[in-house]
Amino acid sequence: MSTGISPRNETQLPPNFFENYYKRENASKLRETKRRQSLANAYKVQQRSLKLKEKKMQAALQDHRNQKIQEKIQVSAPKKYYDNLPIKPGFLFFECLLRAPRGDIKELELNIPETLYYTDKHYYLYTMPNGRLNYSMEVHCFEFMRIIEKLRKDSSDNHAFNRVAAVMRGKGNREEDMIKFVLDWGTFRNRMSSNEAKPWTMTQRFLRLAGGRPSVTRLNYFPHEKSNRANFAYFVNSIALNPYEEDCDLQKCVVNTDKPSKLEVFTMSGGSILPFEKEASKVVKYLNKGYNVRIQEIILDFLKDEEGTIWFCGCKGLRIDSSTLVNALFLKEDWSPYQSSHKPSEGKKGLMSFVHCKLCRLNYPNHELQHLVSVRMLILYKMHVNQRMELPWDTSHLKVATNDMLSQSVRICQYCYMLVTCEFELIEVEQRMASMLAVPIKETAYEEDPRLIVQLQFLPKELKQWRILMVIENMFDFESITPSDFYLHYKFGNQTTSFPFEWKVAKNKAENCIFLNILKVHYLFCDTEKSIKQFLNSFSLEIQLSESQNPNEKVVCKSKEPGLSELSSSLPLGYALCQRKQTVLFDKHNKPMCTLGVVLGISCDKVVQSKKIKVLMDKHQEVYVPESQYFTVDPLPTEWMELFGMDPEIQETFGPSFDEKNFYQSQLNKEELRRMKDLSNPFPPSHSEKSLKRPFTAKNASLRSLAPVKLNHSKKHLEVSEEFQDIYKAANEYLGSRPASTKKTKLKTKHSNSSSSLGQSSSRVKQKTKLKTKHS
Repeated sequence: MSTGISPRNETQLPPNFFENYYKRENASKLRETKRRQSLANAYKVQQRSLKLKEKKMQAALQDHRNQKIQEKIQVSAPKKYYDNLPIKPGFLFFECLLRAPRGDIKELELNIPETLYYTDKHYYLYTMPNGRLNYSMEVHCFEFMRIIEKLRKDSSDNHAFNRVAAVMRGKGNREEDMIKFVLDWGTFRNRMSSNEAKPWTMTQRFLRLAGGRPSVTRLNYFPHEKSNRANFAYFVNSIALNPYEEDCDLQKCVVNTDKPSKLEVFTMSGGSILPFEKEASKVVKYLNKGYNVRIQEIILDFLKDEEGTIWFCGCKGLRIDSSTLVNALFLKEDWSPYQSSHKPSEGKKGLMSFVHCKLCRLNYPNHELQHLVSVRMLILYKMHVNQRMELPWDTSHLKVATNDMLSQSVRICQYCYMLVTCEFELIEVEQRMASMLAVPIKETAYEEDPRLIVQLQFLPKELKQWRILMVIENMFDFESITPSDFYLHYKFGNQTTSFPFEWKVAKNKAENCIFLNILKVHYLFCDTEKSIKQFLNSFSLEIQLSESQNPNEKVVCKSKEPGLSELSSSLPLGYALCQRKQTVLFDKHNKPMCTLGVVLGISCDKVVQSKKIKVLMDKHQEVYVPESQYFTVDPLPTEWMELFGMDPEIQETFGPSFDEKNFYQSQLNKEELRRMKDLSNPFPPSHSEKSLKRPFTAKNASLRSLAPVKLNHSKKHLEVSEEFQDIYKAANEYLGSRPASTKKTKLKTKHSNSSSSLGQSSSRVKQKTKLKTKHS
């Protein structure tokens, strides 16, 4: 086939012709690709610059939009403008409503969400059913939490508003600004239950707003007719919240004016703002009258809930006619904490420094609450004390909402700290005593078992408490048992307690024995009008010896006799007894293997209320047996303590004991002493008590037998009460019939007259006695 080139021409081609040709072709292609790449890169750069310019334009437009929104919703006032005004916006506006010099807030008809306003005092602001405002100073954090919980509406949807309880507001950098913080239900309960309210803050109930999104209506109201300015409002809607998102930020549930990019602002005027103007006119009239001023302009915030109710939530700014400030009424200086310096005065520092004790909930200065305890300690204190008595103060605020709350530290006063520490010392002693009595210690549950509430419905109001003591002292007659590591299992009904012991043989009165010294106490409860005799006769008590910790495995021997039938069931309250006995343990072939020295005791302690028993109980023969971990701090009876070497108290004297120095002091009052004198004195008083002069014979006991016995019975009956007349007659008859004394008396010469009279009286007595002996 011919190629079109003659062989002669082929020989004339230059060398490397084809290689150079292909190189030139490749170079031209490379230049073309580079040209195209440079064009593409230039186009990309141009597109980027265009996009960047577009973004800058959008950002500029957004900034312009945000700036316009800020100009609409932000309220600016000259510096120190509100310092010379009696009415201040922002946080202090509510205080101006409360403390108007001329006016009562109860006359103002306005809807305000339930608010806990905390300045130097607590003020609970709320709207009454008749639509008027009211306030109370007796509602604190815990009561406020209960009120908000009652107003909570249960809803099944997952809207973010259902998780919000309240909104906490505080003063911002400027007078008209306020800082907002949203509280969910858990945080709200923790703060309110522990009284953690900060001064100069206010906590308001959260309202479910119309539309399901956070919004606020800001009204610019011009009440003065001469201003010739129309009222208008801005409806500010927040688009930052995704209400049905599970992990949404709850702080977005309120309108944040610091981020205008997440806001939508609509202008309202005319008939759409008539309801808001009606509410604003009430506020303006109240302030004009209360402070004797004329408000030219005021900016108020309103909320509208799902039911269409309009609520007042704050004041953003106001302007007062300067000509009316001359006769304006101002608050007292110490009422307003924020003066020109915007700092609390020295007088306010003392009022702001008080805090609450988290146990007794009393107010103390900040420097006096120096004791920190955990919430767990307060909960344990409350639960342990309630088992013995009811606290005289309210402790319903001590609740556990979350597990993290237990580790929180709170401050309590010195007296409450002493109570808590003493209670924990008692808990420590109780645990030591429980371990000695083989009572298991159960972990504390911070929530009450619902089964206890059901159990309480079937129990009598009062139960009599009994205790059963079981002491296994030693083991003997164990020659047929091969020494090993054994467990002694003690079964009390359905409760089983295991005691490991070492096989150590000792001598006791020339007899081999093993000292065990095992101690166990059980509690019983019965109706106050019923006996436990039937229970003691039928209840099973079993002791067994095994080589395994499991009581059902490797059983060596066990007892067969019921152990409680010999105990007395007729003990009065406060009495106890114990008795020693021997229990024989048999193997499965009924062969005796060993003998145990056992002491059984029973005590009738006291009558307790059923609601104080915080454990589940089983009923056997009209007797309630609590769980094995039940324990009280009641001391052991003296009869039981004698088993452990304690000497009983010996009462050597009977009746009341007296001190030797004060033994002869009178224990009677004046009237009783007077009666005792009258009963023992044969001479009735013929004169008044002041002029009473007893004869000489009454001073000398040896001469009383010589005293004259002739008495004027008529006078005596007049002077002596009727209940003692028979005693006086019997005493006079006895003294008249008594023989004369044979003792010789010697009197001093100073009393010669009295001695002669005594001689005459003695002769008369002798004559009378002779006559009586003749008649007899």
